[in-house]
Amino acid sequence: MLPLYSFSLQAVGRPNELGPHIGASQEAWRCYMFDTYGVNEHGSLDQDGFCRYRESIEFSYPLVRVTVYIFVASQRIDTACS
Repeated sequence: MLPLYSFSLQAVGRPNELGPHIGASQEAWRCYMFDTYGVNEHGSLDQDGFCRYRESIEFSYPLVRVTVYIFVASQRIDTACS
């Protein structure tokens, strides 16, 4: 089973966004996010960190495409549950 952070990326259509060495463990994920984007005292991206993260992936994973992907996936789930 994939770790939650790797599964989350896969769920939004970005399974290869990060290398396998980063997605392989929670510690590697936290260290990567801390070193690259900065995190708050709870270990989560704050608003500035999230903006830096989005800027870094926007070219490869435009927010509009991710939003549409999530919307379409949610419609499939609603249909399947009906």
